[in-house]
Amino acid sequence: MRISIGTIGISLLALLVLIVLPGCDSKPKSPPGTPDSPLPVTGELPTSRPNEGEGRITAMVEVEELTEQVANRLIDFSGAVWRRDYPTALEYLDPSFTGNPIDPLPKAEAVALPLGVSETLIDRGLPEPVDRELFLAAIESRFDRLTQIDRVYFKTRGAEFATDRTTGTIRLTVQIIGKRADGAMVAFYAWATGAVKDAGEGSWCLSRFTMERAREQVSPAPLLVEVSRAAGIAHQEPRFGDPANRSYYWRGAASEDIDGDGLYDLFVSSPTRAFVYRNRGDGRFDEIAGSLGLEDLAEVTSPLWLDIDRDGDLDLFASRVGWSNDGVPAGHSLVLRRNDGGRFVDITREAGLDLHVNAFSAVAFDHNRDGYLDLFVCCYGRLDAEYPNSWHHATNGQTNLLLQNVDGTRFEDIARVMTKSCVLA
Repeated sequence: MRISIGTIGISLLALLVLIVLPGCDSKPKSPPGTPDSPLPVTGELPTSRPNEGEGRITAMVEVEELTEQVANRLIDFSGAVWRRDYPTALEYLDPSFTGNPIDPLPKAEAVALPLGVSETLIDRGLPEPVDRELFLAAIESRFDRLTQIDRVYFKTRGAEFATDRTTGTIRLTVQIIGKRADGAMVAFYAWATGAVKDAGEGSWCLSRFTMERAREQVSPAPLLVEVSRAAGIAHQEPRFGDPANRSYYWRGAASEDIDGDGLYDLFVSSPTRAFVYRNRGDGRFDEIAGSLGLEDLAEVTSPLWLDIDRDGDLDLFASRVGWSNDGVPAGHSLVLRRNDGGRFVDITREAGLDLHVNAFSAVAFDHNRDGYLDLFVCCYGRLDAEYPNSWHHATNGQTNLLLQNVDGTRFEDIARVMTKSCVLA
């Protein structure tokens, strides 16, 4: 029994109208300098949450809305810091800001990891809090040790807000990844809690940054090198948010040895077509989707290579989000292609899979141990038609599918039957 599971990440994009919003400070400061000596203490971090005693918002939809506002502000702050545009970055920090600087940090013993990587963990003796100018100066100090900066990301991990929607507390992580002059790659991570204030119209500003621990990993050379163009598999689509790309989810990919030569081949989907790259064994790939009859499989979210009929070759199942015409479901959102001597034939309808569902991830397994692979398909809602009423507990999406393989010829959805049997058990 052979199976290959493709994976898909989902990106949910907010379409924002660009307007001028008030900053955290109406008088931007000059770019902060780099301190030549250890950073001084400029104030104690507040120990209480800014919304303590005022009551907290409990409605999930409202919390998610505000959390997304904060997350987007921190993304913009990350971009300003990455560009070293410190006057702009300063506007995302409240005038009352206090926070632990991320440089310099206390010395700690490095631990050797595989592939020559060393790791240092700092979880005690962290620097005293400083004001916002010195906080940015500490970031600049860390940047000065790098000749190339590949990533700067202040990421919101969770949040809660006061009922008046003016203050909140957050959990966040910080990533700074770059290269030193000697070619070594450096990855800095920090875990922190923080406080935010709304300066008006959703312009959230960071007012406190309390670092809990930090980790730095150093590799003598890059562990991964970009070779897609040299390998013959480079393909680029418009970025999310571009007028040419209004999608709200990623495309799917899966790897498997589809021709039995012992080398992994690739299936990759895109908004307009699919690509199948056959591994030549010399570091290069040949694109063969057209000759296999698979080129038309666009917008696949989760492709699976699997032998549905136990004839010894790999067939292809693909889930898709589907689409609609004036609100009416159109087209098959599930696809099944049977391998007939190296050419893939569409048997979606005869296999009972011509369903109108918003299918995202999928996995194959033999749930009833009859020797045939069954399918579990996770469904969600159509974000372009109706927003979910909760990210984690949405009730306005579609139910998942448990598709039982019947003798390798057709599938039956038994999710409801299995749910009832579990409840009765």
